[in-house]
Amino acid sequence: MIRSVYPVKISGCAKLGKNKRRTTPDTYLLAAPGGSRSSDARQIVRAIEAEFLKGRRGRLARFYPEVFASREMGRLYGLVDAHGEVVAALAARLAKIRSGDAGSTVAMIGFVVTAPEHRGRGLGQRLMNESAEHLRTSGVDLGVLWTRRHDLYLKTGWQIADPTVVGKWRGGAAPPASAAWTKAPFAPALRRRLNSLRPQAALERPLMLYDKLPYPAERLWVATSPGAHVLVGENGDAAHALEWAGDPARVTDLLADVAQRWPDLTLRGTAADPVARHLKRGGLVDFQPEPAGMWISLSRRFRKRDGIWIPRLDRI
Repeated sequence: MIRSVYPVKISGCAKLGKNKRRTTPDTYLLAAPGGSRSSDARQIVRAIEAEFLKGRRGRLARFYPEVFASREMGRLYGLVDAHGEVVAALAARLAKIRSGDAGSTVAMIGFVVTAPEHRGRGLGQRLMNESAEHLRTSGVDLGVLWTRRHDLYLKTGWQIADPTVVGKWRGGAAPPASAAWTKAPFAPALRRRLNSLRPQAALERPLMLYDKLPYPAERLWVATSPGAHVLVGENGDAAHALEWAGDPARVTDLLADVAQRWPDLTLRGTAADPVARHLKRGGLVDFQPEPAGMWISLSRRFRKRDGIWIPRLDRI
């Protein structure tokens, strides 16, 4: 769990006003905390929602409160043109990781968007560079993002660092007698139990993230048994196993219970994960590599072998 999140101070520029930083003669960078109700923050959020919601009901703050409704964890960036319009935008969520005695601050980048009428001008690349520099000078050590278009980010210094594997459950369905199901929000005692079971101890995960609703999931559930748990996102008749931890055999039993409820079950893990290896050896899941996570060193130098788990940081 997170004991403290390093707040990023949004610095200003006297000539352009608070939170503004010149990038080129016709644009400037706008930065705001995620929970801000300022006109600047609302303008950035509107630009992001116009692309990612596209007419769907609701607000992104419902699905990602730690990004869009938290001043401590969320950061918003927008590239503004000479007319005061946001032409490109992105959001970031802060978290803390720990390796041994060393602690670092990480920014998970997401919702990168350029207005359709301004695409092809390099504004997205400019925004990535400027926001990364702002995060670096604000004390963030590492940037992480998820994308399938790696070519767009490799040119700005990002690296592919993702051992993710994805597959469909094909092992049948049988509920274990000891399984217990709970729908989010979870009780504090259960959230502490889930944190104690997580294999990625280096990531100090805030308890509140167990209560968020990963888009586009309609509900979030956890199935537990002694020494194991599976976190499940429900989307109609389909489900996604978002996280699991514990004894591989017990996790497998829980997944069989999940498959009884949702026969269309997708699983996401990592190639080195003992549960994923157990499932693949048993022919229960045909995992295939699906690298989507990238990272960039900002204030500290990281090596890929130092933390292949980093792309699995709760993505946005």
